[in-house]
Amino acid sequence: MHMTAKEISYLGLAFTDRTELSFFTMLDDVETDGSEHVNLIEKGVFSGDSYSPEALAILTVLEQPERCSRLILQNGIFSVEKYTYKKDDSLVLVEASKQGYVFSKPDSPADAVLTLADFVSFSNITMTEFDINLDVAEGMVLTAVIDWYRRNALAAFSKKQSSFGPPELKDIESEFEDSFEASLIYIICKAFNFDPINRAEIEKALQSLIDKSYILKEDDGNGFLLNTDFGVFASTFLIPECFILYETFSIKGPGEVGFASNYCVTGGTHNTVVYSYSGSAFGMKTMSAANLLRHIEGFLNCPDLEKTPGSDSEGR
Repeated sequence: MHMTAKEISYLGLAFTDRTELSFFTMLDDVETDGSEHVNLIEKGVFSGDSYSPEALAILTVLEQPERCSRLILQNGIFSVEKYTYKKDDSLVLVEASKQGYVFSKPDSPADAVLTLADFVSFSNITMTEFDINLDVAEGMVLTAVIDWYRRNALAAFSKKQSSFGPPELKDIESEFEDSFEASLIYIICKAFNFDPINRAEIEKALQSLIDKSYILKEDDGNGFLLNTDFGVFASTFLIPECFILYETFSIKGPGEVGFASNYCVTGGTHNTVVYSYSGSAFGMKTMSAANLLRHIEGFLNCPDLEKTPGSDSEGR
């Protein structure tokens, strides 16, 4: 079933008993032009003086979902946008199109996720493996150090410099001040709305990362080294290609919505990193493309956040 934004806005006038996650709320401000009712009859949304059973089964879930998820993929000139809404055991899939949105009621989001393989592949291989949980400042600093090595590796490949030593504190600070659109620190700060951190916070996070052996302090100098796994990642993850935001939300009580958010960046078929954030915990892990697709499918199935690691809640 396909509908334009204007047609959905028109239907929303009748579906007002909404939860905080209702799809209709997203399009309330879209102005109608008077043609919507006739168009919806032609599309089979209306049957006689009422809604068709197929349409009503979809619209009631969109009005009162208990959980919802969304996925937004960007790869060059290509973009993909998918939403899922769940009430009881009823799942509705919403896929953005040039003309509006396509609605369906699949048993699972598996087929919708398979289409993403055009962008990330089905590979079971990953260049390096890590799966860590940090506080936000630690995650930002580790990412900034990785960016420093990425930036200098790219400069070495382009022959703008022949060699480089480990970064010092001032170099790590500069990654926050002079981040560029291809830098991972720029990407995650924009994705999760992270605020900048100051020198004292950077120093504290660096010491914590050293204590955890993710970063090593240079023996005879002031530089900071990455451990083997992060060093391999920094030297091979050079040019980001595909960006995927996927997150899920769940009503946990009156005015309380839980959420778990992931931001995936790929740097080639065998280089995929997923950052996760839930309002308090920050995670970084590499995944094969095949595992990424399975992870996305789990999120688009609108999971119970009480059983989902790394979820959190906030009033909305």
